[in-house]
Amino acid sequence: MRIPTPEAKDPPSPCFHERNRPKCTFPYRVLSPSTTTRTFTENLLRFILGSLLILSGAVMAKEKTTANHWAFTLPQRHEAPAVRDAQWSSHPHDVFILKKLEGTGLEPNPPADPRTLLRRLSFDLTGLPPTPEEMAAFEMAFQEDPDASLKELTDRLLASPQFGARWARIWLDLARYAEDQAHIVGDNSKLFYPNAWLYRDWVINPLSPPRMMLSTTSLKKQIPSSLDTVLDKAKAVNRELGKQDQEKFAEYLDSVRGLEKKIDQQRPWLDRPKPTTEMAEPRPAPQTADEMKIMMELMALAIETDSTRVMTLSSGFANGDFGLQGGYHGFSHHGELPEKTEALKLIEGNQIAQMAYLIELLKGKEDSINGGTLFDHTMILFGCGMATGTHSCKNMPLVLAGGGFKLGDHRALPEGKTERVKACNLLLSMLQNFGLEVDQFGTSTGTRVGLSMMRRHSSKP
Repeated sequence: MRIPTPEAKDPPSPCFHERNRPKCTFPYRVLSPSTTTRTFTENLLRFILGSLLILSGAVMAKEKTTANHWAFTLPQRHEAPAVRDAQWSSHPHDVFILKKLEGTGLEPNPPADPRTLLRRLSFDLTGLPPTPEEMAAFEMAFQEDPDASLKELTDRLLASPQFGARWARIWLDLARYAEDQAHIVGDNSKLFYPNAWLYRDWVINPLSPPRMMLSTTSLKKQIPSSLDTVLDKAKAVNRELGKQDQEKFAEYLDSVRGLEKKIDQQRPWLDRPKPTTEMAEPRPAPQTADEMKIMMELMALAIETDSTRVMTLSSGFANGDFGLQGGYHGFSHHGELPEKTEALKLIEGNQIAQMAYLIELLKGKEDSINGGTLFDHTMILFGCGMATGTHSCKNMPLVLAGGGFKLGDHRALPEGKTERVKACNLLLSMLQNFGLEVDQFGTSTGTRVGLSMMRRHSSKP
């Protein structure tokens, strides 16, 4: 924990074509027995099941192709091969093409004329043919300076709004985008999608030139809450449900609203300039200990760049780490058996070692704003929510480091056998040191007695 220094219409329901959606039956009713409810429930469950089938299929396909698919192969730099006609190539990449052609006894085609070049680029980048005026202008510019005119043409097409629409169409086709159900629409206005353009533009805008990009602020004004859009329909569905099903439906709506609030909270981060670093992206590590070390380095880097002020990390154990066979939970029920307690020492000893590594990283980085080191202004809490064996929540070991506290000793609390000091008292002290004006956290009865500061830190916005 880094201490801070002080009107839309209702969209129609999703439509699934019978021949393409997963075939499944539901021999039981999940919600109320009315016809409307059964239709709603079955459509919802079919949608969820279909999504899971697609995801599982994608995962299986990825596992089968990861080993040899080009997308998962690290690019390697290759030296340009020797060719007979070295003068033909105008770019280093051309040499590789020419080598293949020479190997098959073929010769390159002659250079394309300006009209052909213009048509190729226009169709490839925008999907549209050039106008006669564009053709005449490009031919004239190409005669004066071929390279400059070709570069200018490419930049102009990339900056055109048609470029975004052309390449977004590929995904829109895959997503089966439509503004109505043309195959069955007829005169039924309920099968039109009046707000479908919101999704269309959401796909197109990121691929369009900067002048067409919507800021997060304007986007928020144009696109209302998903629940606000379907509120009337949700009320109609709710009236058809039984009391227990209404409670479940309300929980679902609350979860959607909560997700939207989280997205709203993250919008400022989208517009904020991101920190940069010279650290290379880490490669996956074979052992948990190696992965933990990478996580410590990333956490220290996040604190150094002020990318976040609060982080949590749950450390587990993978079967095979440290030469152990079994699961962390199984070892926790050790029953004082030596082989299990020795396994826990290896697992939790690594956790302590990783915490020590994080502390050393933070001690080695200066805090240019507050003075001292990052460790002086960062609180690190290590512990567990329950004990081994019976998983009791009493007498829990906690380790607190950094944050400007006067530390360096071991204390067993409470001293009296009948007394009890809650861990949330310590958490309340940390929150207050973090700069939050709170008097209680959970069931705390006060702050951690005897925990004092080495020196007072100035507040930072």
